[in-house]
Amino acid sequence: VLERPGLGPFLRGLSALPGVEVVFFTAGLPEYARPIMDALADRHGAAAGGAPAAVPPPSHRLFREATSPGPAYPCIKDLARLGRPLGRTVIVEDTALAFLAHPDNGVPVVPFRGDGDDRILEEAVLPLLAGLAADARGGDEGEQQAGGPALSSFDVRPALAARFGMRAWFEAQGVTPGEGALDKGAAGAAAAPAADDSTDEEEEEGGPCRALPASSAASAVGDEEEEE
Repeated sequence: VLERPGLGPFLRGLSALPGVEVVFFTAGLPEYARPIMDALADRHGAAAGGAPAAVPPPSHRLFREATSPGPAYPCIKDLARLGRPLGRTVIVEDTALAFLAHPDNGVPVVPFRGDGDDRILEEAVLPLLAGLAADARGGDEGEQQAGGPALSSFDVRPALAARFGMRAWFEAQGVTPGEGALDKGAAGAAAAPAADDSTDEEEEEGGPCRALPASSAASAVGDEEEEE
């Protein structure tokens, strides 16, 4: 397992943002992914000076059994199951079809292939998320000063839709985005692949959960550097 450069500062930067809650959501099997998350917690999770832990606790770690199957992809991450306002929920993902049900909540990133000069997390994703968090706080403070509700109507989805255009990208790939992409009758039932020709290693890392790579989306974070 290779760790993407900048992961530690990225996680610490996220955890330091006021009002931001971090969740690990993977399509990997628990027996494969949990030790990796524990190792990340040992390496990057220590909080200093009263700051929140950089790596989310076990209560904020979701594995393949929390994903939902759909006709286009067997391990969709249904963000509605998090129980948080969708207008304030963002998923950072290198497998685009994983957020097919919520295309306007996704930040697609190119998969990490071992490049030691990769700076996507620190230089592209963290500033984007920090900006969204600041906009949300600004909206909330304005509402509170005006005697309104604690949370404003701020919504991340218009900004992400304008930035990445994932809904149109999915449609161009021949798949229909939105909640209709989920097999509602089998939500959460994507835990284990049927016995087929998958290898043991594939079973551990996520079995059949493969899709069109996010790197084929022209709007994915990191593509700009490749195009220049």
